[in-house]
Amino acid sequence: ALFAKARDADYAALEVELVALVQEGGDPVERGASLRRLAKRLEAVRRIDFFPSGKGTSLARHLEQALAPEEQDMPEVPLVDASAYLGKVWVTRKRPYVDRLASFWLVRRFIDPYAHVAFCDGDQCPQAPGQVRFDMAQAEFTHVGGLITFEVLARSFAVLARLPERLVRVLRAIDLEEMDAAPAEAAGVKRVLDGLLLRHADDQELTARAMDVFDALLATYQTENTGE
Repeated sequence: ALFAKARDADYAALEVELVALVQEGGDPVERGASLRRLAKRLEAVRRIDFFPSGKGTSLARHLEQALAPEEQDMPEVPLVDASAYLGKVWVTRKRPYVDRLASFWLVRRFIDPYAHVAFCDGDQCPQAPGQVRFDMAQAEFTHVGGLITFEVLARSFAVLARLPERLVRVLRAIDLEEMDAAPAEAAGVKRVLDGLLLRHADDQELTARAMDVFDALLATYQTENTGE
């Protein structure tokens, strides 16, 4: 009974926060981040709810309903013709981190296996023939609304369905610094990327090493999905 009362109190506190978030409105990106953090905390409480009364399930359903409009509010990203982007040099800022590294990995693995990457100083580069700019000012592909560049590319080239949803959540959490609402493995992925950044002063080498990291991460999710 004591355990049940403790969990019911936890659920009640989370419900108060949920109601406040839904009622206050505000910036949809920030609200979405707050709701995802709340979902993470709810998940933690439900894991230690050994005598469930149904309140956890009910709250999870209400939270899911609150998150649904956040997903619907995501901006529309027009599809592009993938063949028009073959044989290009993809250009971004120097010292790439999670979003830029993952974005080029997506390009290499799902769009053009022979794509090359180049880096420029500053936050913008002039448009040039044969080049595609990404994750920088005035780029052909960059953040749109609440979407990070990786998500914009995935939607633009219609490959989102081929990506594990959990992988996308990890990348979003690291890039948007929403680690408290991230999947458990996000901290480990971030630490590995931090290590690559420290070890490799050459951006080409850094990017090459990151390709292996994302390949390995994808493989773990695919193995989970196949039940191996």
